[in-house]
This record gives sequence, C-alpha cells and structure tokens, in this order.
Amino acid sequence: MDNHWTSHIKPRQSQADSHLNGSMSQMENKLTSEKQVNDELWACQTELEIQRQIDQKLRHQEEFLRSVYEGVEQAIFVIDIVENGGLQCSDLNPISEKIIGLNREQARGKPLEAIFPQDQAHLIRQRYEHCIALGTSISYEESITQGGYQSYWLMTLTPLFNPEGRIYRVVGTGVNIDDRKQLENTLKEQAERERLLNSITQTIRQSLDREEVVEKTVNTLLEVFQVSRVILVVYSEDRSYFELVKLASQEETSLELEKPLSLLQYHPYQAQQWLNEHPVIAIDDREMELTSGSLYQATCHMNTQSLLATGIWYDNHLQGEICLQQSDKVRYWRQSEQKLLTDVSNQLAIALQQIQLYQQLQTELNHRIELQQQLQHDAI
Repeated sequence: MDNHWTSHIKPRQSQADSHLNGSMSQMENKLTSEKQVNDELWACQTELEIQRQIDQKLRHQEEFLRSVYEGVEQAIFVIDIVENGGLQCSDLNPISEKIIGLNREQARGKPLEAIFPQDQAHLIRQRYEHCIALGTSISYEESITQGGYQSYWLMTLTPLFNPEGRIYRVVGTGVNIDDRKQLENTLKEQAERERLLNSITQTIRQSLDREEVVEKTVNTLLEVFQVSRVILVVYSEDRSYFELVKLASQEETSLELEKPLSLLQYHPYQAQQWLNEHPVIAIDDREMELTSGSLYQATCHMNTQSLLATGIWYDNHLQGEICLQQSDKVRYWRQSEQKLLTDVSNQLAIALQQIQLYQQLQTELNHRIELQQQLQHDAI
C-alpha cells in the first residue's frame, strides 16, 4: 500500500526552481529577440551595402558616359517635345556648343528659334518633325555657318518613346564631314577646270577668229567664277599700249569703257612689274590688305573689293592680262581658282599667238596675191 501511494505522489517544485525556470525562459526570449534584431540589422546592412555598390556602379557608369558624352568628337544634342509641338533644347555636349555658339546653360530650355537664325531654325524644325512623323531614325547632311565659318555635318536624329509609346524626346548626333566635303569640292573643281579648259581648247582648235576666242574665254570665266566682271586686255598692234579686248559683266550698271579697267591699263609699267614678280595677283579684301599705294589706288579706281589677275605670257613676253573683279563683296580666292586662271591664261596665250601667226600668214598671202596680180597686169 505504501508503495502504491508513493508512485502517485510527485515531488513539489520549490519556489527557487520556478524562479529559475522563468528567468531562463525570459533569457531565451531575449536572446531570440536580440538574434532577430541582429538578423534584421545584418540584413539591413547587407541591403545598404548592396545599394551602395549599386549606386557606386551607377555613378561610375554615369561618369563614364558623361566623359564619353563630353569628350567624344561628335556633336550630341537632346531636344524635348513640349506642349503644342514645341521643340526646345534639353542638353548638348561641348562640340554642339561650338557649333551653335552657345554654352549649355545658355541653350537649355530654349526653343530652336531662339538658338538658330530664323531660316536655319525653320529648316532644322522640318528635319525634327519629319523624324517624329516617321517614328524612326533619319540621317542627312547639313551645312552650318557660325562666326563666318561654314562646316558640314552628317546628322542622325533618333526618337525616344515613353511607356505610353509616345515620342517625348529626340537625340541627335553629328559627325563632321568637312574633309569629305573638301575632297568632293576639290574633285568638282578639278572636273570644272577640265571642262573649262577643254571648252576653251576646243574653241581655239576650231577657230582662228580672235573675237570668237576671247569672247568664249571671258564668258566662260564669268560663268565659272561668278564674279562681277571679267576683263581681258592685250597689247595693241604697235605694242604702244594695252587695249581692252573683251569685257564680260554681271552688273546692271554700265561701265565707263574709256577709263582704265585693269591693272595694265591703269598703271602699265608698275603692273608689268607686279605681274612679273607674282604669277597671280590675288586680293581678297582691298580694305584689309591694302591701305595705300598704287595697287590700292588702282582697285579703288576700278571700284573692286576683290581682284584676281594674271598675265598672259608667251615665250617669256607679256602679251596681256586677265582680270577678275568682285565689286559688291569680299571674295576669298582659293588656290584652285588661282591655278585655274593661270591654266586658262596659258591656253589663251597659245591661242592668241596662233591667231597672230595666222593673221600674218594671211596678210603675207594676200600681199603675194596682190603682187602676182599686179605682175600679171603689168605683163599685159
């Protein structure tokens, strides 16, 4: 019986044991809570570190893209589409700043019409509107004049779409093609020079009429050079003075033909020295290059702002002068133009010499015929 009761009686837990168990439970809860906090802190720190790395990477990428944006030898410009279809500058790189003559701060937020001259802004707007209407990239060549300098660019416009599928911005890039244009112009000038020389040479071969040859020459020069006037003078038959042989002019006002119109007519002795020392006399801007002296007085007398003249030489003897004059504006003569004029002068010198020889032969032949007729008449 004692054993039976003994097996069903549990020992009572002391107050100290209960207190100890409660403390241990609180400690476990506290440790669990601290672990959760530490886990959260670690997760937060990890997230912050990841975000920091992402931000650093994005910052490096942005710096890289900015260095490319500002350092690339291409024009980059961003145009935003604003209300009512307006187009205004959002950003541009340093190359674009040089093109338009404004810095980034001056250009930002301004419409195209406030950046470019009216006619140029109208043409540029048409390009952008065409790109927006097509909804795809377009490329074209464009000539831009800034500060008196003309440059050529291959432009590409690319539209950007927002999440709704609407174009909100156009990014443009421009590659300078001045070298290519210069090569094209050089080839064009060479072709034009060959055409001119062939035309004059053909006239020379087909005709021994001086009037026809000189008229063809001056009219062709006037067409090719697009100057105010072309003047051709040669020695008179007795070589006592230089006479005006032919004048071609685009001016509406008539010229006083009795007054000197070329260097050799205005100052024969001095002009011969000039032409002997300089194969080509090229004056781009009279007021900038000449301030006094005989040459300045001559250009003032002839009412010309720019002048290009060369002698007509044959066998080292001066036969005359070809003089191109620009009276209404400054004209910058290119080396290719100077070379073209000397080539024409050389061809014309040969032609005039051939014509002179032909005329001498004709005169001698006519004289012999007259002499023979006279002898026959005397024999009768």
